[in-house]
Amino acid sequence: MNIYRQLERLALLSLNADACPAPEVLADYMLLQLTGTEQLQVAVHVRGCPLCQEEIELCRPPEQPRRMIIARIFPLVPIGLRSTTSTHAIRQYRAADMTIEITVVPSHGDYWRLTGQLLRNANGVASQVVVLRSSRRRVYRQESDHKGFFTFEDIPTGRYTLSVNDKATTIQIRGVILTHETT
Repeated sequence: MNIYRQLERLALLSLNADACPAPEVLADYMLLQLTGTEQLQVAVHVRGCPLCQEEIELCRPPEQPRRMIIARIFPLVPIGLRSTTSTHAIRQYRAADMTIEITVVPSHGDYWRLTGQLLRNANGVASQVVVLRSSRRRVYRQESDHKGFFTFEDIPTGRYTLSVNDKATTIQIRGVILTHETT
């Protein structure tokens, strides 16, 4: 029953379509190309006119789906392998237009410290949420600082996925392994 009332309302409004702004004006309104006063006048009309609201809704571009990019480093070597002669090398992962640098340092016992930096065009990327998720469903979250740095402290031995959500893209680094050397 409600759909019939909406159709009846639209039909009645279409008889009054002369009061609606021209299609060119609606297009300029959507592109924010009208003057401030004109923009407000059209906005007031659109709020009260289902016909113009539907016209605007039909003209909107579809929402872009989120992309997921898996970052990899070659050769794929476990980055958290502990040995007495190891130096703490920086591993670099590239995906889309972002570079993620990671260093893993054993802090004590079976716990690790993972430090990294998010870079875009050699500049740090601030205020990005970095998530470290274990295969055992543990989740650790950090936000990158003003220079793009982040640190996870006291992370237990295990296999992890590190991910960064950047606007329309999720970047994942799978297979981050923190373990003792098995030789």
